Amino acid sequence: MPKTKKSQPGFEQLLRELEETVTVLEQGQLTLEQMLEKYAAGLELLRSCRGILQQAEQMLTQDSGQEV
Repeated sequence: MPKTKKSQPGFEQLLRELEETVTVLEQGQLTLEQMLEKYAAGLELLRSCRGILQQAEQMLTQDSGQEV
């Protein structure tokens, strides 16, 4: 698997950050504005994770010649 640029976090790091964001939101200790900011950040993390997974699925599909 090719190495990614150092400036782009990997899937595992993004997933950890997303899990931490969810935990903070679930605690309910933030103001509404802070919660909205965390929620937006969480959506971006989720999109990044999905993008990485879709790329991996495409690679597997191309390598195997069939859908996963």
